[in-house]
Amino acid sequence: MSLIRPARIGTRRAAAALTYARPAPGAIGDWEARSPEIHWPNGLTPVDADIFAHNELFIRASVKRIWQHLVDAERWTDWYPNVSDVDVSGTDDGLLAAGVGFSCQRLGLETENRVYEFVSHSRIAWFSDAQELSSYQTWYLIPDDAGCRLVVEEVARGRMAVALRRSDAAVLHRSNELWLRMMKQITER
Repeated sequence: MSLIRPARIGTRRAAAALTYARPAPGAIGDWEARSPEIHWPNGLTPVDADIFAHNELFIRASVKRIWQHLVDAERWTDWYPNVSDVDVSGTDDGLLAAGVGFSCQRLGLETENRVYEFVSHSRIAWFSDAQELSSYQTWYLIPDDAGCRLVVEEVARGRMAVALRRSDAAVLHRSNELWLRMMKQITER
């Protein structure tokens, strides 16, 4: 995963228009691979990030099948090992939808989350808040005749994001890569 920080020249926006720091040593090319189709909220964009990750994977399963697993957050623990204690609130069926909140532990952090973007069978994204960390994770499903290309991008900001970057700059990339691989495994059965 790449660390994306604008060069320290003028404001962040001005710097973003000029140049970016090189990715962290060992980075996997996330910055170059980022999707222009992602809708970022103000203040939580790749330019603003202390950590940024881009992952994508082709899955030989229908968008419908992948979507069912993606929005059923309380069942993520059945197949994705980096999350636990998922509790969805504000919905009768327990599925993620626009404005729905959920709490969980991810990568050892207790997070409070709220779905911000929701386009059924196409896009879902949520804000996450944890101690000294704010993040935004977005999923984009691109149908194909043979299946679906699933793109996930995530930005994180705050003191905890900086600490994670310093100790393991690729942690979000690896976590999201595992999420995609586990999604592939469960939906291609």
